Parts: sequence; structure tokens; C-alpha cells
Amino acid sequence: MKEIGAAKFGLCLRGFGAKCHREVELMGVGTVPIATPEVEMNSFIHPPIEGTHYIRVSKPEDIPRVIHSIDEHKWKAMSDACIQWFDSQMKWDTTIQSILFR
Repeated sequence: MKEIGAAKFGLCLRGFGAKCHREVELMGVGTVPIATPEVEMNSFIHPPIEGTHYIRVSKPEDIPRVIHSIDEHKWKAMSDACIQWFDSQMKWDTTIQSILFR
């Protein structure tokens, strides 16, 4: 986790299913996820927002261009948003509210 947290961006690939859960790990340490098209990002209680919490690329060749288009200020805002999103998702009351009052 220390090494993941030292990176600005992290790649999220499809796992056994459409979820890989790498995005959750990355956002928890403030690393901005780069999601491929087949990674499901809408199955959370409060889904992260593309361009705020993560970026999506359609092919590997897009990664350098997309990363270089995000300046330090934008990356910091995204990193902070990732940590805030993670903290809100991992709260017990958020989970219980979702289960009981959905």
C-alpha cells in the first residue's frame, strides 16, 4: 500500500468480473485511478465521478496524453476527492443506511 500511495495514478483493469476493487484501494491512499472501459464504476452506494475521482481511458495509447493533461493542481484536487470518497464509502452508517433504506 505504501508503494501504491506513492504513485499519482494507478491502473484499474477488469478482474474476475467487472469489478477489480483496485480503484477502492487506490482512492483510499489518494492515488487517482485510471479505469479501462470494462471496469464497472457505478456499482457503489455513491459512485465516484469520472474526472473528479478517476479518469477513464479506452486504450493504452491514451494513458500518456491523459496523464500529461492533468496538472499538479488538478491532480491534487482529484487525489483529495479520492480520499474523501473513500472515507465516505467506508463509514458504517453509510453502509447500514444503504442496506436498510434502499
